[in-house]
Amino acid sequence: PHPRAIVRIGPECGTTRDDLVAALLAGDPPVAVGVVGGDAIALNPQTVEPGEEILVLEALRRALR
Repeated sequence: PHPRAIVRIGPECGTTRDDLVAALLAGDPPVAVGVVGGDAIALNPQTVEPGEEILVLEALRRALR
């Protein structure tokens, strides 16, 4: 098993899981995530270099506004 963070997208987020995935991929830089079930994404820390976690968090914040 690989470590990963699972983020559930609830109705209070104001977006769907699929729209969030699309927004993250369309961002600059693009952030690729996995999908889990019908309402969650998976973030794989093994693909993030030191310091890039800030970019991932900023991309999530932008996509969830």
